[in-house]
Amino acid sequence: MGGVSTSKTAGPRLGESRRHPTGTRAGRHGPDDPLCAGGEPPANPQWNYIVALSTRWYRSSLYFCATYCCPGPTALSPSFQERFARMEFAGATAFHLAFMRHTGAWVVLYHDLPLDECLTAIRDDPWFQMA
Repeated sequence: MGGVSTSKTAGPRLGESRRHPTGTRAGRHGPDDPLCAGGEPPANPQWNYIVALSTRWYRSSLYFCATYCCPGPTALSPSFQERFARMEFAGATAFHLAFMRHTGAWVVLYHDLPLDECLTAIRDDPWFQMA
């Protein structure tokens, strides 16, 4: 059978990472932005902060995304989304793992990693730090 094999172990949980936001929602910064509604924002937010993590498949890659809320009256938009990690399908049980450089270019750090090792690297490797 083709495709990606699933591991019998659950693997590392990204939601338990120290880089995961404390909540999945943040304080309201605009009536037109339902994403930023509910919960409490950081005390006196001066910079953008993460309110949600998500994944998206596009072609043969799985992208890890962070959604940020933008506090303050001068924000261009109430929220935005940025991709920070990419797992590119490389075979039946392997992925190429890349991070998004500040220039917008993807940099592949690891080749042919199994799923569990990719998730561990995204959780622990400083190259995938979102803040």
